[in-house]
Amino acid sequence: MGRKAIDLTGKVFGRLTILCRVNNTLPIEWICQCSCGSTPRRVRGSNLKRKDAPTRSCGCFCKERLSEVKFIHGQAINETSLYRTWKDMKCRCLYPSTEHYENYGGRGITVCGEWSNSFLSFRDWSMVNGWKDGLQLDRIDNNGNYCPKNCRWVTPRQNCWNKTNSLIVEYNGDKLCLAETVEKYGILKTLRFYQKVYRRIHRDKWNLERALLTE
Repeated sequence: MGRKAIDLTGKVFGRLTILCRVNNTLPIEWICQCSCGSTPRRVRGSNLKRKDAPTRSCGCFCKERLSEVKFIHGQAINETSLYRTWKDMKCRCLYPSTEHYENYGGRGITVCGEWSNSFLSFRDWSMVNGWKDGLQLDRIDNNGNYCPKNCRWVTPRQNCWNKTNSLIVEYNGDKLCLAETVEKYGILKTLRFYQKVYRRIHRDKWNLERALLTE
């Protein structure tokens, strides 16, 4: 015999109050009344209990948040590339359903409270730290969190250099990834040469000088 469903009548989930159960078959649905006074609606029980993005209103909460985001301190910000960067940064660190979450939140990467709780704080930091349209947000330490001390604005090319599989080398006192080093000092002869140097350091454990000077 199947387990008897729990009666949620009268329970409150966010702004929704359960009025009654709709059916006796799966998926179980409930008639819910939102505190905003809108027409009662049907909601799946599983959606009320979801850990990620549970249903908590008739949709009014999202509309209110969108309205707040759309116009803050006299500035329309929801469509700017800077706002999208902020939103995407939070999504890939906080929500498991987001694409590439395993490379960010799944590895323990987080967003500092200062930025997570306020787009304006992130915007103000960006404006005084070189942001302009077309640049990308980069973490200096690829294993570190998103915070003012560990972030910078870089070109898409520079951002590609700073990956978890990048080789960090020290040359002329600079500690940079291999790709950035060979470009900065003009020692990138050909792509094939770069690949050979990469293999020598990564696979064969040669030091940088030997890898560069050996034909």
